[in-house]
Amino acid sequence: MRNIYLVFDQLPSIKDGGLIATYIAFTKLYREEYNIKIISIFDFLENDIDEFKDIEIIKFSNVVLDIRFYKCFSYLKSGDIKQFIFSIYSMFYFFLYIPVARNKIKRVIAKNDIVIAVAPAAAMFIQRKIDFILEIHTMFEYFWGKNILGRMQSMLMSKPIVTLFRNKSDASKGSRLFNSDYIYNFYDSEFPEPIYNLNDRKNKILFVGRLNEQKDPIRLLECAEILKNKNCSFILDIYGDGPLRKMMETEIEKRQLNDVVSLKGYVDDKSIYKKYSVLWLTSKVEGFGLVIIEAKALKTPTISYEWGEAVYEVIDNGRDGYVVQNNEELVDKTLELFNDESKLLSLSEHAYTYYLNNFGKDVYKKRYDKILKKYFYKGDK
Repeated sequence: MRNIYLVFDQLPSIKDGGLIATYIAFTKLYREEYNIKIISIFDFLENDIDEFKDIEIIKFSNVVLDIRFYKCFSYLKSGDIKQFIFSIYSMFYFFLYIPVARNKIKRVIAKNDIVIAVAPAAAMFIQRKIDFILEIHTMFEYFWGKNILGRMQSMLMSKPIVTLFRNKSDASKGSRLFNSDYIYNFYDSEFPEPIYNLNDRKNKILFVGRLNEQKDPIRLLECAEILKNKNCSFILDIYGDGPLRKMMETEIEKRQLNDVVSLKGYVDDKSIYKKYSVLWLTSKVEGFGLVIIEAKALKTPTISYEWGEAVYEVIDNGRDGYVVQNNEELVDKTLELFNDESKLLSLSEHAYTYYLNNFGKDVYKKRYDKILKKYFYKGDK
């Protein structure tokens, strides 16, 4: 059985968001055909992912780093000197370890092995003579635009045989600079087609995601405040955790939203979507937006900000959800659906159909098989 190596700079926790969810799903999909192994360049606090318990995980360094060392100045600003020193140490260790890791990885990878780097930060540790796929989970501009940290990663990494984006738009931009392709994320729904119950879902809104700057969850509270001031009866449940949780708690009190907004914490139960009318997505930047297709699979339309050109590939604007430009528009579209049950039902049905046609596991596997065949089975008949 042929090996597939998934290379992480540091194996994330299950609570770290969509990237790790992508590879949990990938592992489930391919574990019968390939011997899947994981390389974590640096040690990690814990492996809390059940799907990885019986997978070989190879660690090159026994040191656990703060790989978010770009936050060092925020630690200094907040007076957390200990964390500031540790992040500076982590940064130096991270970059000085690159030649060591490259030497180690060439001893592990055999000629016929398939290698997938889950991000440019992982690709920096892959020896230059090794063929590998680089996968990108955020927008093109983060690594090939003006972002200093992203640019540095793309410059330091080894050259992949193909860079795989999560959408057509980014792949098109990438094709002007290097060999690129795309594949949409998929969601393997464990649930049968849901029966949409308007009463159970009435005027219920949810958000699912990390409470961090990229997701801009404070905007959720701004919109909830506007919606409340329009005398609309609703609830907003926010699922997720992260560095902005304390700020969210303070803002909920300050805006007097305790009666309509609840912080639910991290949840791994995908069935929650079928309890809500709509999903709100307030992200500033996304590569794909996995929560959107999870919601579609349970007939929950999404109202999202325009986090990038690819938002229109994931949301069929006006047919299975809405893409909005500002808070007022998000609130107006929400009220429109609350007040028009036939339109809400129509968007819900189209969301489910769009999921089946574009984001199911069979669609994903057929496309990924073609990519693997093109780049790793060149000599096979």
